[in-house]
Amino acid sequence: MGYQYSNILLEESLLILEKYRNEITTEQYQQNRSIIYNYALDGRYMDEEGVVVLIEIDKKSKMTTWNDLIAKYKKAVIDSDCKAY
Repeated sequence: MGYQYSNILLEESLLILEKYRNEITTEQYQQNRSIIYNYALDGRYMDEEGVVVLIEIDKKSKMTTWNDLIAKYKKAVIDSDCKAY
């Protein structure tokens, strides 16, 4: 994959995170930004569903247990565009 294309995918992931910035703390935002960058280093990029799961982890909303949260995250990654290219 080309370097320029990779940067576009990374920027798209970061723009999605930016949409949800007001829903989490600054610390959580920075942590999620770091997660997105680390995924990009591996050639993986998060779509909106993947970012929403990160936000839900931070807010712990609609989750009853960590097992539910992990299962939802795994499903989001499998079903989303968060795949290696």
